[in-house]
Amino acid sequence: KTIMKDQKVSVFKDLFKASDVPFVLSLGKIVERIKKGTSKNKIDLIRNGDKEKKKRLPSIVFSGVFSERNRKGLVSHSGLMVLDFDKFPNTDILKEQQAILKQNKHVVLLFISPSGNGLKAVVRVPDTLNEETHPKYFKAFNKQFKYDYFDISNSNVDRVCFESYDPDIYVNYENNFKVYQAWRDKLTRPLEVGDTLRRPQHIKRPAVPLSNKAYAVEILA
Repeated sequence: KTIMKDQKVSVFKDLFKASDVPFVLSLGKIVERIKKGTSKNKIDLIRNGDKEKKKRLPSIVFSGVFSERNRKGLVSHSGLMVLDFDKFPNTDILKEQQAILKQNKHVVLLFISPSGNGLKAVVRVPDTLNEETHPKYFKAFNKQFKYDYFDISNSNVDRVCFESYDPDIYVNYENNFKVYQAWRDKLTRPLEVGDTLRRPQHIKRPAVPLSNKAYAVEILA
């Protein structure tokens, strides 16, 4: 099993290179780039008002490896999903939301957006998802947690996340994996009377947590 920091995802040179063959980078490498500010020069311009530069930032598709940037181009899902939180009225409220999100054990990465007034969260989901089931988990996450400032428009599996700069990026590989393992171990037991969530028959390993620590996804048996 690939450890989280070695999980591979696709990165396109910029927003206009959707049909180009993308780079494939590990999650750990992406964290390193965001932390040290590989794109800092462009991001400084964006945060000072030059919004057009955003389109020229490397475009990360955290959901997996793609042959091209569209939902049909998904080659393999990474078990990750990107979420946007934006339109914060001020920095204090952004920081409050940031602290709240850090308490969510599904969150693998959390960092400041290129604009400087939003947050990007990368959360763990089953790596068995596809172009159809990925949006269901996105909607289920929103339904379960009901976070303020959550952007509901980003449910597609090929959703781009522009590379940012945040020297204080929050990274949660190990703890998140322990939570995931706990769900998996619990779900290997036979389903009991009263269980309301059932995993799809074609998926051998558990895809839906049953504990109250998890967010629920409605899947028909």
